[in-house]
Order: sequence, then C-alpha cells, then structure tokens
Amino acid sequence: MATRFIRNGLAILITLSFCGMIYYLYETSTQERWPKHNLGMNMLGSYMDLPPSMNYSIEPTLFHPMSSFKQFGLEEISFLKKMDTKRSLFNITMAPWKMMCTNNTNHSTDSRWAMIVAVKTGYNRIEQRNRIRKTWGFNKFLDGVCLDVIFVVASTTTTEENLNLRKEESVHGDILQVELEETYRNIGLKALASMQWTADHFPSNWIYSSADDDMSPDFSRLYKNIEKLMSQEGSFSKYSVSGVSYDKLNTQKLPIFCAYSYRPAAKPKRNKCKWQISVEIYPYEYYPPFCLGGFYSMSVKQASAIYTVSRWYPYFHLDDVWITGFMRLRFCDLMTDREFIFNKTDINCGMSTMAGGRVKHGF
Repeated sequence: MATRFIRNGLAILITLSFCGMIYYLYETSTQERWPKHNLGMNMLGSYMDLPPSMNYSIEPTLFHPMSSFKQFGLEEISFLKKMDTKRSLFNITMAPWKMMCTNNTNHSTDSRWAMIVAVKTGYNRIEQRNRIRKTWGFNKFLDGVCLDVIFVVASTTTTEENLNLRKEESVHGDILQVELEETYRNIGLKALASMQWTADHFPSNWIYSSADDDMSPDFSRLYKNIEKLMSQEGSFSKYSVSGVSYDKLNTQKLPIFCAYSYRPAAKPKRNKCKWQISVEIYPYEYYPPFCLGGFYSMSVKQASAIYTVSRWYPYFHLDDVWITGFMRLRFCDLMTDREFIFNKTDINCGMSTMAGGRVKHGF
C-alpha cells in the first residue's frame, strides 16, 4: 500500500515538473518573438512587422512630453495613415441661437477667463439635458469665470422628432445639431463637429471642454485645478477694469486637461464589447496616453488645430483615444509641418497629468 502511494506521488511530481518545463520553454520563446520594450507596449510581431522604437515613461509629470507618431510606431497602422484628401466640413443643421446672440468677445473684460462645454448627447436624452440645465449648466458666472453650455446631437429620424427638437431649441437656444447618424460610433464625430463650430464662433482665448451628458462636474474645484496648473506655467497676466486690477488666465497655453480621468497606459479591449478593437486593427498592448471622454478641456485654439489635423485621417470610433491620444500626437508632430499653419508659440500640444477636476460620473 505504501509502495503504491509513493509510486503515485512520484508520477504526479514528474508530470508537474514536465508541465513546468514546457511552460518555461513556451514563455521563453514567446518573449523572444514578442520582446517587451521600455514602455511595456508589447508589439505582436506575428500580425504586423512594426519597428520597436518606443521610449516612453509613465512617471507622473506636469505635462506629458511631446511624443510623436514615430516614437509610438503608429505610422504603420492603416487607420492612422494620412488620407489623400481631407474630410469635408460638418453640416450644422441647427445652431444654438442663444450663443449666436451673445457677444462672446465681451467676456474678455467681464471675466478672468471663459469656458464653453459641448455636451455629447442624443435626441431622446432630454431628461439628461434638462437636469444639466437645472444644475451645473445653470450658473453662467462662477468665481470670475464665464460658462456656456451647448448640447451636441445628431440627426433625427422622423418629422415628429425634428419638430420636438426644434421646439426644445426655440425654448433653450443651446442645441447644436450635426448631420450624422445617431450611433455610438459617431460620438467622436459629434465632438469634432463641436470643435469646428466653437472655433468658428468663439474667441481663441476661451477654453473648450467636451463632456458626456451623465457627468457631474464641481466647477469651483475644476477652475481651481486649471488655475493651479496654469500658475505654475506663469500663464497669468494683469489687467484692470474700472481701476481694479485682476489676474487674467492665458488660456491658449493650456495643455489638454483631463478633468474626469487621465489614462497613461490603457489597454485596448479585446473581448466582445462596444469598445472592442482587434489585434489586426491595433496591434499594440497599450494606447498612447489620453483623457477619458467624460470631461476634458483645452484652449479653443488647440481644439481648432486638432480638428484641422483630424480631417486628414480616417475616423476611429473611440473618441477619447482618437482625439486626445492619436490626434494629439499627430498635432504635436505637425507643429513644425509647413502644410499646417499654426501659431506654434501660443499653443500647448501637451497633456496635463495633474489630478482631475472633481468631475464625477452620474448625478
């Protein structure tokens, strides 16, 4: 009986040792085929032969460095290659009349700085819009900062829906409708359409923010965080109104500010879900740093520049990754490109890694 027990134990031990040896050999060969780089951004070489030229630190810094497409090896990916012709301008089918009637340039003297928040929403989410109008979107002037809010919607599908939306716009004057199909994959196009419209109608020294309609920002803390960030860059200047001296924020030097959440090394979702991205489409283990789309801010001038650059590249439906990740990197590259005319001395193409601005998900 004891002999049989010993024999069985040895057999199990030998089997486990053999399995361990096979696992070790497999892991070793895997590491040789798919080497890990400094970034920890593993490149899946069996799918695409991309250069391992990536040196990026995810250590916390005030500004994310001016990285480039080339540094991340993104130029070889199909949906990040420049197109032969640029995308057409968005067709705006309904514009916020209340904003159009406002002389926005007056805010340059009435406030220390000003912000417009473009809220991505859908036609049928009127409850969420009304909640914002009654809560954080209600206070148009807080702590010396002017705030305007617009709601970005896509095309309606029926005559009744169109009439209802026009009625809502006639009352509130804050609807920006874009000629797009109302789908999840078009959320990023809504954001870009709002950038196009804002750049055309608001001064470049305003701050542009993109938000979801289920976000609850604490603007008092958000403003303080933005000003703390900018004060470290010496971006305040003195001005006076009626003999009273004030500090004024130079918003054009604001980097992209992740008010909701900063993602320095997020992984693509490979499982079946609405965020799924296959290895064949995007072969890296990590995305470049980006802001979650719930709420992020930048200068109107930078929003205009990023939108201009995005018209030359195929659309990628993960709006936050595409706009604050891929297009931000491409914009940084093109700061020295003759094809794009930017005033490079007063646009910051970086990204803030400071703590967020106390923006929460849900009310």
